[in-house]
Amino acid sequence: MTNLLKFVCIAVCVCINTLPVSAQFNRDSSRVNDQKFLRLLKQAAALNAEQQRRAKRTHNPRLLLRLAEDEDPGVCFRVAFNPYTPSESLMNLSGDPNPTVRWGVARNDRFLFEID
Repeated sequence: MTNLLKFVCIAVCVCINTLPVSAQFNRDSSRVNDQKFLRLLKQAAALNAEQQRRAKRTHNPRLLLRLAEDEDPGVCFRVAFNPYTPSESLMNLSGDPNPTVRWGVARNDRFLFEID
């Protein structure tokens, strides 16, 4: 009887491990058709333009701190150039790999006066 029980347990374990996972049969959820992809690109471009306007015009240091972490170099440049950007963000942006962002930090009046 114990041999039969062992055999059944082993058979069940083997069956469970060889059953296909239902996620393998689902369609790829990351696939996007061309129209949807173009629409997403357009939305991303519009968002970047809006973030650049915010970075250029805002006086709010908390907002500038968040915008300084943006992945778009255009947004980071405008944050770096904004005289209301906190020095902490300027220090982080001074090490940015994009030379335009570093140039914006160098041209920021606040950063120049805090170095002296």
